[in-house]
Amino acid sequence: MGYISTMFSSERRPQGNYPGLICWYFIERYFKPYYRTILDVGCGKGTHMRIFRELGYNVKGVDRQEAKDLSPDLNIEIADLECEPLPFPDNSLDVVLCKQILEHIHRPDNLMDEIHRVLEPGGRLIIELPDYQKHKNFYSDYTHVTPFTLNSVDLILRIHGFKVIEVRRFYQLPFLWRMPWLFFLIPFFRLFREPDKPLKNHWTKWIWCSRGTNLHGVGEKY
Repeated sequence: MGYISTMFSSERRPQGNYPGLICWYFIERYFKPYYRTILDVGCGKGTHMRIFRELGYNVKGVDRQEAKDLSPDLNIEIADLECEPLPFPDNSLDVVLCKQILEHIHRPDNLMDEIHRVLEPGGRLIIELPDYQKHKNFYSDYTHVTPFTLNSVDLILRIHGFKVIEVRRFYQLPFLWRMPWLFFLIPFFRLFREPDKPLKNHWTKWIWCSRGTNLHGVGEKY
């Protein structure tokens, strides 16, 4: 089995409603009304691609061969994100989603330049990745090689020519997105022992996700 098949198996990561919730969160918070074309960089099994496609977007993906083999029904191109150009024309995409990818890249500058190239002026890059300062399990995935902080996310967007729209810490707890006043519950969840199977049910997810934050960085091409 490959990385994608192993890390995103139904046993390790049971499919719930979170992918749909996060896609809607991105749309409502970061999309402009006229956006139609989306590129999912490091699309994996294509979970988010399918959701965006069902919502009427024109969705493309790019990843390793394993991703294409797992999801032959999706429009996935093959590229080495570490060093190869993205197989898409200049100024051709409204949104590039780069979710949990940059931390796997030794030198992300080439990928950032390529993302900037394929975005249309006014298009947006949405980055999500672990917050190294707040993520105790960063190296539990041995393919994590480049830690990021709030400051480094801001810097990588600016250095590669993006207007910074937002850089913030983010809990993977959907109830906090609409009811941030419930943040006081986070210390309560942290009182419980770390679960052996963190994605088993809602309770274990809340405990697990209270222990670390992700980072969101959003940049717009001038």
